[in-house]
Amino acid sequence: MEVGKPAEAQEVLERALNAKVRVLGTQAHPEAAAIARQLAAAAMATRRYAVAEPLCRQALDITQHGVGMETKEAAAAMSEYARCMVLQGRLPAAEPLLRQALELRVKSDGEAAVATAAARVALGDCLGAQQDAEGAEAHYRKAYEVLAAAGGTREGALAAAAAAHGLGLALLNQSKAAEAEGLLKEALEARRKHLGAEHKDTGATLSALAAALGDRGRYSEAEALFRADLEAAEKTLGPRHPNTATAMSALGGCLQAQGRLPEAEPLFMTSHNICTTQLGPDHPNTLTVTANLAACLAAQGRHAEAQPLYEAELEATKRVHGENHPDVATSLNHLATCLQALGQLDDAERAARQAVSLFKTALGDGHPNSTLAINTLGLVLLAQGKASEAVSLLEAAMTTCENRLGSKHAWTKTTTNNLQVAVTTYICSCNLF
Repeated sequence: MEVGKPAEAQEVLERALNAKVRVLGTQAHPEAAAIARQLAAAAMATRRYAVAEPLCRQALDITQHGVGMETKEAAAAMSEYARCMVLQGRLPAAEPLLRQALELRVKSDGEAAVATAAARVALGDCLGAQQDAEGAEAHYRKAYEVLAAAGGTREGALAAAAAAHGLGLALLNQSKAAEAEGLLKEALEARRKHLGAEHKDTGATLSALAAALGDRGRYSEAEALFRADLEAAEKTLGPRHPNTATAMSALGGCLQAQGRLPEAEPLFMTSHNICTTQLGPDHPNTLTVTANLAACLAAQGRHAEAQPLYEAELEATKRVHGENHPDVATSLNHLATCLQALGQLDDAERAARQAVSLFKTALGDGHPNSTLAINTLGLVLLAQGKASEAVSLLEAAMTTCENRLGSKHAWTKTTTNNLQVAVTTYICSCNLF
């Protein structure tokens, strides 16, 4: 596992688990549970979630029968089971497990323990991914207080950086960019020091910091950060390295946010070519830069050029995550928007309905993430002259946004605006003026 060979590790760990059970004469032993967790981690590292999930359940069952459920071993097994669900996009199913794991950590290790703080960060990540920024903020803040005070080792510094990054994002999503900026700068410094400028986590914090600066109107500072990051990558790794491509795409995103699309496009194009060639079409980085390039082209009205990129992103996402992952719904939503712009309304409606259905299957009824696809479907129906159905969908989406996100959230405002357009169109179609 340490040298990046999880498939080979899985074979070794399977033999180790079988041997340990033979020696102990039972599965109900913490040593057997520990190997089962390692085996599950190896399966997850190769995205073999159908293999990993029963192993996670097995590790939890072994722990339950061996040392009981009120222990730190049980908390660790529960956290790993939840992580497997998160990686599959099953966030609502993971959340109660993460809450229970946190409760166990508080009981077994205490509120001020590093392990408890790590459990809070994991729960914060899950809540943040479900657009619950306030809930995420509370857990990140408590975790950050513990981890920042702990200090010491490299692992401790990185754990504190993860909490600072999460807290910064949660604040940013609540329009608290001024407070977020300092935390994200702290996280960026730690991640650059311990992970290097080219690491994906460093890049994620850099992007979040740039967003905070952008929210405060300081675009030139944000752009300078990305340019410095790209120059460092080109110097240390070379112009065709995948990490250089990631830095290139990040700079493109910063320029696009400023409306400088002609400058952003060649950066996205070069990044896409490098990632496709060197990492393959199914690598997560390639998926990201493909979507970025497609969005840049679409923003310039070049939807016919964007369409094959969105289609490629969709097919690759299915191969990587499986047919039922929420990321597939997101890709379908991108494609539906593009098809609508091209006037292919029947195809756009099919893609949008699939996205809504998939979000519902993966995340449950009334999940805020599904409102993205509902908005797209509502606009497609409106373009087809189905104003009444569009109004009904967008009313339900607005209720979800207001209840789950609040009236000031960007998604709530977008849905409200779309609903107003749909209502006006419906009134006009009924000749009520």
